[in-house]
Amino acid sequence: MRALLVRLHRYLSLICVAFWLVQALTGVLLVYRLEIYDALIPGAQQPIDMAAVEQALIRLEHDNPGWTRNSIWASGSGAHRFDIVLDTPDGARNSYWRVDGAGQILQAGPVSEDSGGSHFFNTLTRLHYTLFLGDIGRWIIAASGILLISNIIIALKMAWPRKGQALNALKPSNRGNLRAKLFSWHRAIGLWLAFPAMIMVLFGVGEALEDEIGGWLGVKADGPEAAQVVAATPAIGLNTAVKAALPLYPAAAISGIGFPSTDAPWYTITLRQPAEPVKAYGRTKVWVGTDGHVLKTHDPLKAPAARQFTKFLYPAHTGEAFGPLGRGLAFVIGLWLLGMGILGVTMWIARHRQGRP
Repeated sequence: MRALLVRLHRYLSLICVAFWLVQALTGVLLVYRLEIYDALIPGAQQPIDMAAVEQALIRLEHDNPGWTRNSIWASGSGAHRFDIVLDTPDGARNSYWRVDGAGQILQAGPVSEDSGGSHFFNTLTRLHYTLFLGDIGRWIIAASGILLISNIIIALKMAWPRKGQALNALKPSNRGNLRAKLFSWHRAIGLWLAFPAMIMVLFGVGEALEDEIGGWLGVKADGPEAAQVVAATPAIGLNTAVKAALPLYPAAAISGIGFPSTDAPWYTITLRQPAEPVKAYGRTKVWVGTDGHVLKTHDPLKAPAARQFTKFLYPAHTGEAFGPLGRGLAFVIGLWLLGMGILGVTMWIARHRQGRP
């Protein structure tokens, strides 16, 4: 039985190792992507003044004729910065300007998702979550996660120490030849973080299939019915809409603002309450009509259990749900997966050089 497990673990690892290493590397780089990208843009933190941010939006529309407002999003780093997103005249793409809390533009010229640091991190995100393959990629990611968990379980079965040998197993040894040293390190490091790694990967599998799980659990979409809302003329400004939303959740921070459209004649104010498991972009929503009246709200902390479960999968996978220590653990687990993969390949090469399969 042990010989079968050894072969299964070895060949499953060799088949999937390149894919798992890419997932681990992109995951490590994405843990602190918001802070890293924001740190690359100079400028002191300013108190948030949404009236000033609204004036920055108006100036950008004036300086870019034909461009139309799309949305505004917090940078996500906690530095009181926002991205003002405008659509190009042909509607083919959108670009953004990053501003501080006082409405001061921090980046010269529009930044698209296909340029600079934004492009780098957006590419990593698409690779990590979809492999650039959309829904098919999500299913491949989920399947690879299940295979990885299975492989870790097989490895634990083989590496589990005998009674009274736990401390020795957890401490790498440098005795013996190269293969013996590599095996000792591979086993010890594997035992250190195998269980938290399996949990984090399992949350990643769930996050990849969040839409499908939500459908199975009967999770319904939010938002007012457009047919029941009449657009007011003239429409209120975004600062007035934000002022209508914030008193409902006084401790919340602004995550994003969606502007009224013909199909959806309301502002969508996205907030993040302190108790929400996500760090950057909250799930609290307030829909404000163009006449300034609140049409509907969504409090994720009071949502049905099924919805709370599906929305917990992403922050649990990234570690955000468990605070700074959780994010740090996610980063370390990514490094752990990289190390385990590299050690495993090195062990196979050393074995192969000795003429063993």
